[in-house]
Amino acid sequence: MEKDNSVYLKHILDAIKRVEEYTKNCSKEKFSRNKHDSSSSDS
Repeated sequence: MEKDNSVYLKHILDAIKRVEEYTKNCSKEKFSRNKHDSSSSDS
């Protein structure tokens, strides 16, 4: 059975839209701070 790539592409596009919405009013500095804060909790 062949996989339907459109399902994967839709998931990727949905994820991109969520990232765009989350970062819409976010400065580069704030985004960088949040990125560093969240990466430290993964350790």
